[in-house]
Amino acid sequence: MKFVKYIALILLLMAPVMTMNSCRTSNLDNRERRIQREKRKRQRNDTVLYQKALKRHMKSQTKETRKAMRRNLREAKRNREHKREFFIKRWFREWFGYKQERNKG
Repeated sequence: MKFVKYIALILLLMAPVMTMNSCRTSNLDNRERRIQREKRKRQRNDTVLYQKALKRHMKSQTKETRKAMRRNLREAKRNREHKREFFIKRWFREWFGYKQERNKG
């Protein structure tokens, strides 16, 4: 009987402690949401500024240079798409249990 009384007493003493944590977590959730919102806004602003800088850079080049840059960009993109899989993955393909996806084109 004493054992049950001790358990009940401990539970009664621990009850206020457990409710105090819930208040802190709600404040943390609001703070985290606000931080995430600000981070997304900063990322959007950064991408806009980056795009403007790219446009400004392209406008400062001559017409021939812009053509060469576009041509090199297309060529690099084409080469990246047909790149082979990492060599270790090719060596241990059966061990990893998958097959390489073939590029269309």
